Amino acid sequence: MSSESDSKEFKPKTESGKELFMLLNKRDMNNIFKKLYVYLINYTAFPDRFARKLVSVNMLEPEETTKIMQTVSVSARLTKIYEQVKEKKNWEKLIYSWEECNPHVIEMLLKYVQDDESTTKALHHVRAEKSVIADNLLRSYTRRMNTFLPCFLLTIFFILVIFYIESGVQRERDISNPEVPNLEASTAELPLILDVNSANDLNNLDGVETVVISNLEDELTPMSKKLSLRKRIEYNTIKNLTIAGRISISWLEYMIGAFKNLKNFSLDMSQTCLGVAIDSPSTHTPLKLENCESFNVLNSKTCYLESWIYRWEFPVLKQITFVNVDINRRNCPQLNSLVNERVSNQTSVYFKDCNVYNCHVSLGTKTLIKS
Repeated sequence: MSSESDSKEFKPKTESGKELFMLLNKRDMNNIFKKLYVYLINYTAFPDRFARKLVSVNMLEPEETTKIMQTVSVSARLTKIYEQVKEKKNWEKLIYSWEECNPHVIEMLLKYVQDDESTTKALHHVRAEKSVIADNLLRSYTRRMNTFLPCFLLTIFFILVIFYIESGVQRERDISNPEVPNLEASTAELPLILDVNSANDLNNLDGVETVVISNLEDELTPMSKKLSLRKRIEYNTIKNLTIAGRISISWLEYMIGAFKNLKNFSLDMSQTCLGVAIDSPSTHTPLKLENCESFNVLNSKTCYLESWIYRWEFPVLKQITFVNVDINRRNCPQLNSLVNERVSNQTSVYFKDCNVYNCHVSLGTKTLIKS
């Protein structure tokens, strides 16, 4: 008898996930993994949750996963996970698993594949253009030969032909080598994930684009810790922030304000509620994420901070995702206010594995996706 996970279809739900699947469906997974291995290891967050998701879709074996999770190093853990996954060669299930807690991986891969497709098309166009012009030159040369042009004119003609071919070859080289990530670069040269367990870890921001907070209930507050100008400049490189563990209210507010170029923000409410202490969340000053394009709310089971977080402002938000969130009469007004008044009109709203009862989510012209 087949299990529920065997019979259920696990297909990408988001628009980015569907587009990525269309581009990767006929591509060899081993080849893609070989080229993007370092990126996948450095960009994948929540390895334990990612592994559990892969088990649920039959991409990992439970017994093997238990052994993998006992590995201390996060990089080694992810390496073993992807080694197992590539044996399955199932893009649908892998992208489906990324959608839950690693949507930024989908965006990274989508950009790479789109750039690669554009490069291939441009290269074919240049080759076709060169072929047509070369044929025309050959016909012109033949006609001139039949009219017995002087030798010195023929010499000039040959020089021009050689010059054109050489310039065409250089142009082809330029197009075949666009400005895409250096896939063969070493780990040290690539954007890294910084796992923060104390305030002192923030001294290691050089070259980091993704920050994962595992624990920042530090006795050192942002005000008491002297942060150099260099560190403030390094904040500009941070594009992805994930709150996966406990964090104090002072550090949370400081990081949202400091990471001015933040594009993707994920908030595990089950952990945030344990660390953040606010006397009056419904009147506490809301935060504004000026450049954030993707906001993920994870694991909220009647968290008292919702009355504060759902009042945050996201003026350029493109996607907001609720995963494993209870939506009921108590938080319904705040959630409706968030998706209708505090985000962009172009925002797509996703609900995954949410419990919705005694609440009607009104989105107006926004896109609603349930899964």
